[in-house]
Amino acid sequence: MGAGQDHSPEPGQGDIKKDREQTANIADKSLAQSGALAVQDAANSYRDMNTLLTTASGVALANFIETGDAQYLKALDTINHQAQASKNNFIDLYMQVNQARQGNQKNSDLDKAAKKEDGNPAETGTVVKD
Repeated sequence: MGAGQDHSPEPGQGDIKKDREQTANIADKSLAQSGALAVQDAANSYRDMNTLLTTASGVALANFIETGDAQYLKALDTINHQAQASKNNFIDLYMQVNQARQGNQKNSDLDKAAKKEDGNPAETGTVVKD
């Protein structure tokens, strides 16, 4: 580079870009925290549902043993289907949160790569000497 060529950003532009990056980082952390809270809430609901279904299974089994009535076996089958549905709902939510987190990370990585490819020394951290 020849003497007198200055590659520094215009006054104030570096601050704007830095603010945008900080805002994006805050948004990424907020989304990650929201996802983590959603998964935690779903895990608590799943655990509560399993407690309820386990209790219902115990009652149905005890009633079947006491009475010999086959309707209690049907109730056990229904309870098992509900437990499976509860598990599938938890897995679906977890996968959606995980995919959103990974997609957000990929977008962040792509933004960083694009900044490096455009060659602007102020964005890449490259020092240009005259």
